[in-house]
Amino acid sequence: MHPVLFRIGDLAVTSYGVALTLGFAAGIFLAYRRAPARGLDGERILDISILIIVTALLGSRAFYVAAHPDYFRPP
Repeated sequence: MHPVLFRIGDLAVTSYGVALTLGFAAGIFLAYRRAPARGLDGERILDISILIIVTALLGSRAFYVAAHPDYFRPP
């Protein structure tokens, strides 16, 4: 597996990022499609999905900073 799939200028598109994006998209799509069968509003599923993605990214970055404090200390 190639860590970097391709580059757009200085931006590297990684295989992990693509897999993560596809996983989130598939989960959101399935939840949106199945929502009416369970009596839920699909639009609310989309709204909460955005909130979950943002908090997951912020939380994972905060955990990384907390787990690697030496990397973020000034020299």
